[in-house]
Amino acid sequence: IYTIEAFQHFNARYAIPEFHRILASNGKLVISTFFPKNKNYLEELLTLLPRPAILSDSSDGEIAALPEILNLLEKYSFQNINLENISQYVWSGYDIWVKQNDPSIWDMNWKIANEKGLLDYYIITANIKKQI
Repeated sequence: IYTIEAFQHFNARYAIPEFHRILASNGKLVISTFFPKNKNYLEELLTLLPRPAILSDSSDGEIAALPEILNLLEKYSFQNINLENISQYVWSGYDIWVKQNDPSIWDMNWKIANEKGLLDYYIITANIKKQI
């Protein structure tokens, strides 16, 4: 399963168990998106970015920060969990691109949020082994 720039729109408490259910034994999960570093950063993030940008579409207001995502992967028996922070390759280019767009549509403060240490961009990979 590959989810590129989409996972932030999923409710992690439902998505990760579903990924576990549908992945075949020895299957691989790849998630590439931003995650807040800590769920306690939600209030400050909401001063920089609109709510739909940082909360899942089916969220009950709970933010899916990186520690919670990693805990859920472990809880659902994902193995070989690898985390790669790729922020250095993402935010500067994204910031240049987004400034070319209509500011009423595109969020402008992602790089600022990253520079404040509130979020980073990651690639997470994990495997699943199931008993057959």
